[in-house]
Amino acid sequence: FINVLILIVAFIEPAGLAFKEEIHRDTLVWGDVMEIIFDILFIADVWLNFYRPVEENGRLNWDKTVIRKQYLQGWFTVDLIASIPLDIMFLALTEPKSAAARTLSALGLLRLLRMYRIKNMIMDLEQNPKMPYLAFVATKFALLICLAGHWSACILYYLAKLENFGETTWVYEYNPDLPTMGFTHQYTTSLYWAIVTLTTVGYGDISPVSDLERGFSMVVMVLNMGVTAYILGNMTRIVTKEDATIMDFRESISKLSKFMIRNHIPRTVRDKINAHIQLEYDMRTRDDEQVLAFCPPTIEAELRQTIYQDYINECPLFTRVSRVFIQHLLDCISVEYYHPGTAITNKGLDATTMYYVCLGKVDIVSEEYLDTPSVKSRIQTALPGEWVNIVSVICGSTCFHTSIVTSTARLLACSATKVRAVMKRHPRDARRVMTALKRMYRVELQTAKDARHSAGIDLYEQLISALEQQAKNLGESERHELIVAAVSGDTTTLDVALSGPDAKAMINLKDYSGRTLLHSAVEMEQTGVVKLLLRRGADVNARTRFGYSVMSRAVSAENENLVKILRAAGAEFAEPRMETVLHDAVSEDRFQRVKILLLAGARTDYRDYTGSTPLHVASRLGSARIARLLLSEGADPSLLDNSGLSPIAVAEQLKDVALIALFEEKLQLRPTQSGKM
Repeated sequence: FINVLILIVAFIEPAGLAFKEEIHRDTLVWGDVMEIIFDILFIADVWLNFYRPVEENGRLNWDKTVIRKQYLQGWFTVDLIASIPLDIMFLALTEPKSAAARTLSALGLLRLLRMYRIKNMIMDLEQNPKMPYLAFVATKFALLICLAGHWSACILYYLAKLENFGETTWVYEYNPDLPTMGFTHQYTTSLYWAIVTLTTVGYGDISPVSDLERGFSMVVMVLNMGVTAYILGNMTRIVTKEDATIMDFRESISKLSKFMIRNHIPRTVRDKINAHIQLEYDMRTRDDEQVLAFCPPTIEAELRQTIYQDYINECPLFTRVSRVFIQHLLDCISVEYYHPGTAITNKGLDATTMYYVCLGKVDIVSEEYLDTPSVKSRIQTALPGEWVNIVSVICGSTCFHTSIVTSTARLLACSATKVRAVMKRHPRDARRVMTALKRMYRVELQTAKDARHSAGIDLYEQLISALEQQAKNLGESERHELIVAAVSGDTTTLDVALSGPDAKAMINLKDYSGRTLLHSAVEMEQTGVVKLLLRRGADVNARTRFGYSVMSRAVSAENENLVKILRAAGAEFAEPRMETVLHDAVSEDRFQRVKILLLAGARTDYRDYTGSTPLHVASRLGSARIARLLLSEGADPSLLDNSGLSPIAVAEQLKDVALIALFEEKLQLRPTQSGKM
């Protein structure tokens, strides 16, 4: 609003100075009232500026101390001077038409100091992307011309007024009665001269007479040169921008043509290249990519999602993939247009791009097609909504087939490098895509077999085989990553990886030796990972190829806490030599291992080849501590080995008083009892 008032003042203030008489009135006319109202609003604006937030680093600062400091050090003085109505306040102290009165009236031009606000407003509007640029530029130039003509007309008349319209003024020379005529005639006459001078037409019917008027006329002419150059330069730049684009395109075509002629490129190939470049220019595909590249990454991703997501959503290959996968895939897409006859893939060459057909047709052909094009050598026609070369890109192989554009085509091109990175980042989604592709190609394979199309059969068998091998490789890679996460304790990665619908199959994946993720986590004593896997439904009794259970790995690590966790989850102890594993621990006098084995569920009644139980072994070793532990876990001291000896008999043979007392306490026998039982 204030800027609009400033523009109004920019027109009425010079006009008032030039055409209004400096006379004293008992009452105020409408012009005086309007000036007073404007001055009041300007003073109010000065006060409001002490409370307007200032922008710092793209954010609004509402700190009043900072606001006041910046304003006082900035435009406060200018705004204050431009807001004080000195011409109205002291006009009554001067004589009408005196030099003092005219000087005081000229002080009203101080209100024009606020024109800096108009400059700032124009700069802000120029940077506003919502502003129609051509219309804005035209308005700006029109305003500049109007102000230049208006100010020139007012100043010229004021110069004659300073000399009281005497014989040495242009007014007297043109029409001595002009000062007595109405404002309209005075203004249009002055404006006529200003326009004639600004446009350098110079009819000569109105000419400056005094030296002051001639000097002013020369200044106007010089300034007009700058204004004209500025306006014409900008208009020329706008008008010729499209011409410059066309010239750049023609120059590029000319260089390309010379290159192809210099290198003896066949005429047919040259025609295809020229047609493709012309199509690309007509569709402005490069302009689209430049616009997207100009945007910040988040905005670019949002634009790509808006433009391309419908195509991806309509494709049945991506119906079961995650939204994050689709968003990353959209970042790989760019639009390309191809002329009929263009080969977009060639069998045996590296697969650098896969294509989604939006418009047009693409024929997938056999090698015979290149020599003798025919319907028989065409394997399939990719229509809108279908992918071309997708298997080659996903599997990282060379192209399995040659693809020829048969009608002007609009394709979404996906970089192979970016697509593989997305597949690696989202292996589960990649498997779903490959599963959908295998299902689709099996149908195509059956159709080719029914039609006895040998080229089609060979192609689809190759595609299915490549997908199966890639799925296997991807599974091994994913399994390796999960194992690394399990052994390193990376619960975050595991939790994310095992949160999908196929988590149950993944959580029990086995390596070449049959070890599961739970085996690996237990071996590395990653308690947090073990709890996560159990919570996710890992098989607590899974065994390796050699028969080792998860519990056996916890026993080997002698981690009592893990054994308790697994035991509570229903885990059972199993090893290839599980019947004698407790015997070995006792014979080695490994008390902690014996304790862990018993905690894991190792049985105390298993016998070795001599028929001995672990308690027999403890008796022969004279280990009362281990024997007490075995007895506390239910070991039976009355069991006989192959020699017919019980553990207590063995102790009596060895005259181990401590063991005998321990067994007798258990059996509640007298010390005199002996022997074989």
